[in-house]
Amino acid sequence: MNKRICIKPTIKCNYNCPTCHERRELYNIINNNKELTYNNWIDILKQAYDIGYYELTISGGEPLIYNRIVNMIKDANNIGYKRISINTNASLLNKNMSDKLFDSGLTNICISLTDFDNNSYMKSKGITNNKILSNVINNISYFNNNKPYTIHSNNIIFLTTNNLFKLSMILKRSELLNFDSVGIDLLEGNFDDDTYRLTKEDVQLFINEHLASIKDSYRDKIYNLLQILLKDKYKDISNLNCDIPGNFCIILSNGDLHPCNIHEYSHEPIINLFDYNLDFNKAMTSDFINNFKVNKSKYCDRCQMNLGIDINL
Repeated sequence: MNKRICIKPTIKCNYNCPTCHERRELYNIINNNKELTYNNWIDILKQAYDIGYYELTISGGEPLIYNRIVNMIKDANNIGYKRISINTNASLLNKNMSDKLFDSGLTNICISLTDFDNNSYMKSKGITNNKILSNVINNISYFNNNKPYTIHSNNIIFLTTNNLFKLSMILKRSELLNFDSVGIDLLEGNFDDDTYRLTKEDVQLFINEHLASIKDSYRDKIYNLLQILLKDKYKDISNLNCDIPGNFCIILSNGDLHPCNIHEYSHEPIINLFDYNLDFNKAMTSDFINNFKVNKSKYCDRCQMNLGIDINL
């Protein structure tokens, strides 16, 4: 498994997605904490690269809010990272930003465009700007039509009650917007809130009445993913063989280090790089990480990492 590091230089976001409320609660708690400087970030990226972390994701919050995002990508490229990706809602991906990203060393962009109906989009993103969807679509169209071939563009879809029955349309529109691929994932977090989580009845109805509308070349992958949702748990924790801890981490703007995605939703105890004098290797070989490799989280049976599918368009 390639070692990957995900950093969040800002936890600010211009959206208010209801499916992210546990993550926002955590961010509100740490909002006034000490923050890593730009030089801190670059030093951490150098340390991570030196011990074999060659894939970098810059996320958030909304990473395009961070005013040094382009410089950060360029510096990561100069350090030697083989894959540099950003996760964005594309609302700030205007022509000027796109042109800068084209020449930055970026290799992947993951955009979350989960609906093409304006009202549904605003509801799913927790916003009231009725022009935002057309703005986002225009931004994506410019980016995908002008990007160099060295940048892979991926539309990320988290399946919810809002978009499952629109999946065929979303895939077709993604093709028209010239995405290179679509990633379809199961809903992260919201462990105690089933408002947006698909029920077995939803999934079975889609399989019975809507799956046939999906393009032949995509259908089997989507069917296999939906079968996971028909089970009571994503995984049997007693047989869980997960190599993510120790090979992946998320670092927040205040220095908090999460060994996997679960902690942003569960708010379980974590460690902070400032407690290790910003020594990345020391933190990643700490008793906390070593114990997590063995004991993991009580929410591991609901984890959706690495269960999603990628469809080349």
